[in-house]
Amino acid sequence: MRNFAEQPWGISASVISIAGHRYAALHLADQLELFNHQLRAYNKHISELLAQHPDREIFTSFPAADRVIAAELLAEIGQDRDRFPNPQVLLAEAGAAPVTLASGKIQRVHIRRACNRRLRATSTTWAHVLKRIDPISRTRYLAAMERGTTYHGALRAVSSSWLRVLWRCWQDGTTYDRERHRPTN
Repeated sequence: MRNFAEQPWGISASVISIAGHRYAALHLADQLELFNHQLRAYNKHISELLAQHPDREIFTSFPAADRVIAAELLAEIGQDRDRFPNPQVLLAEAGAAPVTLASGKIQRVHIRRACNRRLRATSTTWAHVLKRIDPISRTRYLAAMERGTTYHGALRAVSSSWLRVLWRCWQDGTTYDRERHRPTN
C-alpha cells in the first residue's frame, strides 16, 4: 500500500508545503520591511512639514495633539482664519455640529453628513484619546453616554468642545494654556 503523503520522487508533501510557506513568509517579511521603511520616511516628512508651519505651536500645544493629529488638523483647517468666522462654522465643517430637523411637533437631531470627513475623523480620533487622558473630557463623554448618545455621538460632543477652544486659540494666535482655556459646551 502506498503512502499518499509521499510523492513519487521521494519527497513528502509536508516538506514541499513547508518550503512553499517559507518562501511566502520571506517575501511577506520583505514587503513588511519595505512598508516600515516607507512609513518612517513618511513620518519624517510630516515632522519636517509640521516644523515649518507658522501655526505649529498653537496646534501642538493641545493635549493629545501629537505630531500626527496636529498635522492633520492643520492640513484640514488650513491657514485662512477668515474661512471660519466663528466656532460654529468650524464645528459644521468638522461634522461636530448636529443637524436638527423639525416638522410640526416632531424634532429630530441627526449627524451632519455634509462635512469634511477627514476633519471629522481626525477630531473624533483626537476626542477618543482625550476622553482617556483628560478628566473633564472623560466626564463629558460619560455624561453624553448616560443621556443615551451613541459612542460616536459622545465623541463628537467631546471634539466639539475642544474644537471651540482650538478655534479661539487659533484666532487669537495663542497657544493652549491649561489654566486659561478649558473646553465648555
